Amino acid sequence: MKLFWTCFVIDCIAFLVLVGIFLDGLSHRSEYYLDFIFWCVLIGIPGTILWGGLRLKVKNRPGAATAILALLAIPTILASGWMGLILLLFATHPGGHH
Repeated sequence: MKLFWTCFVIDCIAFLVLVGIFLDGLSHRSEYYLDFIFWCVLIGIPGTILWGGLRLKVKNRPGAATAILALLAIPTILASGWMGLILLLFATHPGGHH
């Protein structure tokens, strides 16, 4: 049960980051029609994963619900770790400060 909620929170954070980036683009009017379609799909996939995970949990299928949520949580954790490592390396690189 703890793994389900951990995956759910990670998925919610990923979803909110995507929505925030999309809304920031809309506020700068940098989104065009084809970009809008792309963003709808990009935001729709995590939204569907979150909805599906909750739906399966309600249907008393916790294993399937956790597996669905892990589809987004695992790549999110890996990408966040990679970006954190890159930021750490750039921040501590001796030739990085001018």
